[in-house]
Amino acid sequence: MRSVRISPQASVSKEAKIGDHCIIEAGARIVGRVELGQSVYVSPNVVIYDRARIGNRTYVGPNSILAYPRREEIPAIIEQGGVKGRKKLTTIGSGVTIRSNCVIYTGSRVGNDVEFGHNVMIRERVSIGDGTLVGTNCIVDGSCEIGDRVSIQTGVYISAHTTVKSEAFLGPYCVLINDKYMGRKPFKLKGPVIEKGASVGANAVVFPGVVVGEGAIVGSGSVVTQDVASFSTVAGVPAKKI
Repeated sequence: MRSVRISPQASVSKEAKIGDHCIIEAGARIVGRVELGQSVYVSPNVVIYDRARIGNRTYVGPNSILAYPRREEIPAIIEQGGVKGRKKLTTIGSGVTIRSNCVIYTGSRVGNDVEFGHNVMIRERVSIGDGTLVGTNCIVDGSCEIGDRVSIQTGVYISAHTTVKSEAFLGPYCVLINDKYMGRKPFKLKGPVIEKGASVGANAVVFPGVVVGEGAIVGSGSVVTQDVASFSTVAGVPAKKI
């Protein structure tokens, strides 16, 4: 290792691979088989768990946690006294900015040049494409597919099994839901599909399984219960074409 700076107050596993010009600040913990590329900055009190791979020139903000354990892993962690023998790989690309207090679960994949706001949570088996923005206080639940250059604004909630394709826009505090019956009876969870270049306005709600077509616009505050045709505009409660 050349030109690597590791604080005496940091803890770095012997199994970790640390690239050139990395900086690891006080209170950070690198656990198990973690790989850091070149020029990665790990801020104070960051925790990176086993089987995480981080690309070059990536910034990890204070108090963030990467490769956070899935629910299924917790019993084994208690029994073994730590995270050991993981098979799932968590991948963070190059040029990524992860601001303070973000949590990214194990098994997720973040592309290159992705930017996170503060207090973002990304659950397990989520894929985020290159150049995407995920704003402050956003939650992306498990098994979601987010494309390239998507703009996800402050406070957005994306439920599990949702697809958001490239260049889509999700306005502040919009909600994409996946449970048609609110837990009252069995239902296979199925989130919406937001097609390429579609825009969903602030505080809108998109119902389970609804497809918002390519280039479509959903007005702010709308409740979308039916599919939206490509390149159309809908608004209202329930949303109607205008």
